[in-house]
Amino acid sequence: MKTCLCLVTLIILLISGSDSFAQRAARPGLSVFGRRVKGEPEAYRFDSKYIVVIERMTDGQITSIHLQRDKETRKTRLSPARQRFFFEKVNTVRNIGKLVYNETVFFRFPQDVYENAVVRTYFASAREGDDRFYSREIEVFLPYTIQGVISSVDEDLPSTIRIGDCEYYNFNEGVKEGEIGEFWVVGPRNGDPGNCFGLDFTNL
Repeated sequence: MKTCLCLVTLIILLISGSDSFAQRAARPGLSVFGRRVKGEPEAYRFDSKYIVVIERMTDGQITSIHLQRDKETRKTRLSPARQRFFFEKVNTVRNIGKLVYNETVFFRFPQDVYENAVVRTYFASAREGDDRFYSREIEVFLPYTIQGVISSVDEDLPSTIRIGDCEYYNFNEGVKEGEIGEFWVVGPRNGDPGNCFGLDFTNL
């Protein structure tokens, strides 16, 4: 009887263990971007010309997924098909949602604000004197959470909030000036990130 009970317990453990493994395996990780780049723990080999670099907060939250040219292959451009392939991979990590707003930063870099991300594209001319521009790098900025006090809210597109001296793209609904808490943001749009990340005014 005791032997049967042990066998039943073992079978249940094996089944539950295989289920949890299947769930973990089903969850796509950063390996969707390719194999790890040797010596670069947060970089992945996208193809022979491009790598994907992941940036995080100190608490592990991913703040950006950057598709950039490999240092050894400077003269190259990213085809529209490869761009689509990159965004397919990004969407397995975090669905960026639908396009909400287009803007241009620094008078030259197109920036698209999506429901769950901000995407900036860097361009380069293919040849000297060529007026056609091709994608050189793409950076997908993902919302992360910070704690603080909202000092102002701008609901015009793209929606922004100010926490302390720093302005962020706003990914929260119904937030108000003076509200204290944890907020989903991308940025900051201004200021030194070192003076903005990790603000915590919840004890005020």
